[in-house]
Amino acid sequence: MADNVTANAGAGGAVFATDDIASVHYPRSKQTWGPDGTANDVDVATGKPLPVQLRTSTGVEPVLIDGAAFTPATSPVLMVGAEFDDVAPGVVIEGRAGGLRMAANRCLYVNLRDNAGNERGLNVDASGNVTVNVTGSLPAGTAAIGKLAANTGVDIGDVDVTSVPADPFGLNADVASATGSISAKLRFIAGTGIPVTGTVTVGSHAVTNAGTFAVQVDGAALTALQLIDDAVFTDGAVFTPAVSKVLGIGMQADETAPASVDEGDIGCPRMTLDRKQIATLYAHTAGGCLTNSQLSTAAVISTAVKASPGQVYGIHCFNNGANEVFLRLYNQTTAPVGTDNANIVFRAMIPGNAAGAGFVVNLPQGIEHATGIGLRVTGAVGDTDTTVLAANEVMVTVLYK
Repeated sequence: MADNVTANAGAGGAVFATDDIASVHYPRSKQTWGPDGTANDVDVATGKPLPVQLRTSTGVEPVLIDGAAFTPATSPVLMVGAEFDDVAPGVVIEGRAGGLRMAANRCLYVNLRDNAGNERGLNVDASGNVTVNVTGSLPAGTAAIGKLAANTGVDIGDVDVTSVPADPFGLNADVASATGSISAKLRFIAGTGIPVTGTVTVGSHAVTNAGTFAVQVDGAALTALQLIDDAVFTDGAVFTPAVSKVLGIGMQADETAPASVDEGDIGCPRMTLDRKQIATLYAHTAGGCLTNSQLSTAAVISTAVKASPGQVYGIHCFNNGANEVFLRLYNQTTAPVGTDNANIVFRAMIPGNAAGAGFVVNLPQGIEHATGIGLRVTGAVGDTDTTVLAANEVMVTVLYK
């Protein structure tokens, strides 16, 4: 059958437009639009589109006025589809509309271009890899860190560098300066090192003498320090005459009113106005010496003066008899006898005279007795002698500490 149907099959009837599909006539009609009770008789044509109003399933218009606020989860949106176009991308003619491209994983392809048509953006391929497309050089601004060289398809995740530039801070970096841009400061630090100001806090760490030390500039000062150090000895260290160095000491002119020092203080030696050192012999004892005094009986004098280590600082002896007698000091803790002669450290004769005779010996430095102090006086000279003395004739006093 042919398209179209005539209302009056005889003649002169109206013709209705139809589409003959398998001997069935489907009517054809033209659209009109407008508010209720009106009809727009403008035919749909190029430049005269049929108006369409999009609505969501709830009847809300999903189109926002330009500049209107968008509220997530409230404002309606339209789902936009894109063409899976990963193998052979199609092209469009200038001024024509085109669909968006996407990869098999539904990621959109985005190519940014400038007004000159140069690509300035990122691409995502079917595998999700991001590449940079740059057909020209990026323009450098006044504060530009640098710019990309002309290249295409540089992989951001795996940058292939064919050569390292001689300038590690970029060809367009600023001139080295302590102030200014970051590149200028980096060049300044590379040439001069990192300046340190203010307080520097260093964490806990081992301190050693490793490393290189600066050479002493002032040689005379270094020599003087070395000479001073040569004359400083550790307490108890060995001193070698004519080899070890010593420092000359000064003394204070102190003749009129000697100054005193406190226990543990260091003091300056005294001298006269004509530079003679003032020295006073003084027994190194605190609180004075102890005494042991003996008067003879009709026996040998034998006594333990001190049963522990000590010093003898003086011996006073007098003999009122006609004959001399003999005194001995012993290094032992008990009263000595004739067989202790191996412990004798001092021997002396006390002269005899009916009118009285004797001697006085003062020993400022003392006679050391490492074990103890023993005293023995007999009538004859032999160390093992046991001759008794006369009563009330011999007097002996020992000063000790």
